[in-house]
Amino acid sequence: MKRSCAVSVAFFIVLAATTGTASSQDWKQLGASEFPARVEAIGFGAGSIITDSKRVSWGRWSVSLNERSIARYGHIPGQYTRIWIDPMTCFNEISGERECFMTFILDSGRWHCAFAGNGVPQIDIVCPTELKLR
Repeated sequence: MKRSCAVSVAFFIVLAATTGTASSQDWKQLGASEFPARVEAIGFGAGSIITDSKRVSWGRWSVSLNERSIARYGHIPGQYTRIWIDPMTCFNEISGERECFMTFILDSGRWHCAFAGNGVPQIDIVCPTELKLR
């Protein structure tokens, strides 16, 4: 419990340090009226936060936002809901820096999250816990 509180406090400290009028939101509850929107931060349960200056790594790939990162929304009733963020920046020591995107898809009542891009393989990830939009 103490660790989860510390993680949440750390996330909100980073959010408070950014400029603009933005709020942390339960992204799973957002609808079409909230999009498109600039993305300022993506928080993960382990306390990791993606911003334009902070990367999170999965295996040998690291991911960060950039000044152009936009969240978008798509929904087909009875089929799926999709939120995607692009462009993002992915980096691998061998492949170098690549433009990529992150996607969150609700299909059959379950969220699936991943990132991929040109020259970046699809890498499934644990879904984020928080999303800060502006």
